[in-house]
Amino acid sequence: VEKLPLFLTKEDLAKLLAHTKGDQLHDLILLAAMTGLRKGELLNLSWNDVDLLRGILIVRSSVSYRTKAGKIRSVPLNATARQLLGNMSRTTDLVFPGDRGGPYNHDFLSRRFKKAVLKCGLDKRLHFHSLRHTFASLLVQDGVPLYHVQRLLGHSSARVTEIYAHLGHAELSGSVERLTLAR
Repeated sequence: VEKLPLFLTKEDLAKLLAHTKGDQLHDLILLAAMTGLRKGELLNLSWNDVDLLRGILIVRSSVSYRTKAGKIRSVPLNATARQLLGNMSRTTDLVFPGDRGGPYNHDFLSRRFKKAVLKCGLDKRLHFHSLRHTFASLLVQDGVPLYHVQRLLGHSSARVTEIYAHLGHAELSGSVERLTLAR
């Protein structure tokens, strides 16, 4: 039996964002939920890979980080993500630097995220990767085709993205309603 990925509803995401307002964790959560980036992709994101004019960011391997499968992909930025990035200060090459200017610590981020989730009274099984599932799930629930979600997430095959197919029920219902027969 395939387990469905855990994700936040729009309401839960809003609650988590309100709780973390004014903290770098807020910006990490928001950008993860708006782009579907993996934790490592976010923490190693360089300002050189952010193009606000074109509204995209480039996910690529670097000296200190290897993307999944080593592939480069372009991720479109919605208005929320563009505004967030546009308002951030560029004190280092990294978009989300740690305290010492280098990459933010993965475990530290996971613990801070979990603490915020628990403070908000959300499902204790949620973890930072759940934001990637949130991105995909909210898109599918809004009628975005699975193929588009696959491309946005950088999945190599449609099989990986199919775990979100059950969320597109309303879209499927709308599709069958298009069938009409004369009686």
